[in-house]
Amino acid sequence: MKILFKILTALSMLCAFSFADDFDKAEEAYEKGDFAETAKLYGKSCNSKNMKACFYLGAMYDFGDEIEQNFTEAAKLYKKACDNDYTDACYNLAILYEDGNGVKQDYAQAVRLYQDGCNNNDGHSCNNLALLYDTGKGVQKNKKTALQLYKKSCDLEIELGCDNYEKLKPLLK
Repeated sequence: MKILFKILTALSMLCAFSFADDFDKAEEAYEKGDFAETAKLYGKSCNSKNMKACFYLGAMYDFGDEIEQNFTEAAKLYKKACDNDYTDACYNLAILYEDGNGVKQDYAQAVRLYQDGCNNNDGHSCNNLALLYDTGKGVQKNKKTALQLYKKSCDLEIELGCDNYEKLKPLLK
């Protein structure tokens, strides 16, 4: 039994080194300007359950960062990372749902993702959720809730949240 445990431990460590190695190699390839290799290595690392790699590759597709822009592929990668609690991916996925890029436009899904992010103190999610309440997209329009969310975003040091808070605050007096 001890031998089996040692073998499993060694295999686990080997996988961990391989996992980090592909991600690190992707970072090196990116620095060298080899974006096709970067995408390939992020993909390999993502398939090995490195959610940061899934997020980075999703961002490459989302923004067309040195590879062909593909919102559908970005959404799949963000969803995979988001489903595994990588919050930055959830935020980016929410934007895709809000804009209808790569997925069917779904304000309600964007609201859920932003709400989760805001509940976890992601100031950008709070700001974007506030904007949806401010405009009534995906939720019933509610300026008071929007103001509270802009304030939370501001408290989380998001400058845009502070700007939006200052713009809306006088309108509710």
